[in-house]
Amino acid sequence: MTRTPFPTSALRTALYCAALCFTGLGCQTLVDLERARGLLSPSPAPEIPVLTDTPAAELPRVTGLVAVEGELRAVPLHWEPVLEGDVGGYAIERALTKQGEFDRIGSVSDRYQTAWVDRGADLFAKQEGGASLGDGLSYFYRVRAFDSEGRLAPAGNSPAEARTSAAPAPPEGFQAFSRLPRAVALRWAASQDPLAAGYVVLRSPAARGEFRPLANLSGRFATTYLDEGLGDLRVFYYRVATINAAGGQGEPTSAKRAVTKPEPLPPVGLEVTARHLGVNELAWTANVEPDLRAYHLLRRRAGEEPERVAEIEVGTTAVRDEHVGAGERVTYLVVALDRDGLESAPSAEIEVEAVAYELAAHARGGNLTLSWSPDVQAGLAETQVLSIGTFGARELGRSVGPSFTVPDPQPGASYRFQIIGVREDGSLAPTSKEVQVQLPEEND
Repeated sequence: MTRTPFPTSALRTALYCAALCFTGLGCQTLVDLERARGLLSPSPAPEIPVLTDTPAAELPRVTGLVAVEGELRAVPLHWEPVLEGDVGGYAIERALTKQGEFDRIGSVSDRYQTAWVDRGADLFAKQEGGASLGDGLSYFYRVRAFDSEGRLAPAGNSPAEARTSAAPAPPEGFQAFSRLPRAVALRWAASQDPLAAGYVVLRSPAARGEFRPLANLSGRFATTYLDEGLGDLRVFYYRVATINAAGGQGEPTSAKRAVTKPEPLPPVGLEVTARHLGVNELAWTANVEPDLRAYHLLRRRAGEEPERVAEIEVGTTAVRDEHVGAGERVTYLVVALDRDGLESAPSAEIEVEAVAYELAAHARGGNLTLSWSPDVQAGLAETQVLSIGTFGARELGRSVGPSFTVPDPQPGASYRFQIIGVREDGSLAPTSKEVQVQLPEEND
């Protein structure tokens, strides 16, 4: 069984008629049906004909034209309807001056449609940033009726003037805070303009330099900004401008100068105060910064990058480096750190040669004797003597004095030796540099 579709218009009419019957208003007359059709199926607005100034329409001039001021990039217009003649609608025209050339910017096709809003859509090709009116600008308007043939009536003699809302004023109470570590904090009072939608922060490296946008903040109450990632002891200038809801930017504040916190001064007076076997003692002059946190002693070995030896708390300006080799030549430098983590440039470098054993080998009359510094030995409990061979080192013996006689040396043999000091607490001092000796043949 095939169903015949119920016409949509008939369905709407029947529903409306049923509603009238339900409410007791009745639905039996032709008048009710016509009301239903009219309400549920409104007639489309007639198309606007091609408008022309000649010949002019014999219609009265439009009266009562009012242009509303103070709107954001929009001008609402309203006027009195023209009640006489064959009115097909109205044409709206705008000029930038009272005596200027008026351009047609819109039209309506109903005698009783007597309101229209100019949002500047026709300015799309004339202005960057899209179609809109400007901020704080005056515009002049006139409205002319046209007949059903598109003939325009004469214009009125007094155009209506309206000014859009001005660009937002700069925020008050603008402040820039200096001496922050690698940052500048900004704040200002919230704009009192209800059309304010946010702010743009501008920055320049010079007071009279080019201020470039740094950040866009959304919201009238977004009144703080932290400019981070800056260097130490850097100078910047800042301005802030308010932005309205249409993206229009007002005049910025006057420039405020801010300086980031300087890093600590490089320490001075670094020197070696004492040297022992495997130990260098150093000292320097205290820095003057009140918020200093610590010092770092750095050591550079031959051919290597500097490495941290120690972190020294504020109040102390001396340190021991207990990890140097016997006779090793190293370079030292010191840096200062404050409580914000800022680090000074390094101090002047000093080069230090650590205490050496001064190990030497002596071959005389078939005997082989090793000797070293008596001053070094004076600080040791004993000294371990090592023979270096193809398969590593082996201990030959120990000495409590600054010499050692090698047992059973072989004529013509080549030997290599090292020594290691043993301190009173049993810990080992650094190993000496290697010494090599060639014994003469017996017949020599």
